[in-house]
Amino acid sequence: MKCKIYTIGGNAMNWRNKIQKCIETLADTQPKFVHPPILYDEFGADGLEAWSLYHISNSDIVIVNTDELNTRDMYDLGIVNALNKFNNKQIFVVGIGNLSVILPPFVESILLHRESNYEDLAYYISRLLWP
Repeated sequence: MKCKIYTIGGNAMNWRNKIQKCIETLADTQPKFVHPPILYDEFGADGLEAWSLYHISNSDIVIVNTDELNTRDMYDLGIVNALNKFNNKQIFVVGIGNLSVILPPFVESILLHRESNYEDLAYYISRLLWP
């Protein structure tokens, strides 16, 4: 199954590259990854909003770095939440980050699963998509 994975959580690419590498190692097929910092570099702030909506609505999984959430990320999570409530397609939302961090109730309510290490989250995602 081909899938699309969107990443949310700050502007750093380091954590995104780590989780992407872990997932690609376990995946039967290579998922398409969409990283907002790359979209921002290509399209700027205005383009990022339009492209974020497009890519989020076409994603199968959203990975959230719960240690790096900012206001812009909360906007994207609001989009995911609305799409899951009013769309026919379910977008799975999983988190990576320190498990002792207390999350806002809104974020906690939409997370399907959260791990503190990349390999464990990659394994969880691989079982979710490629059982």
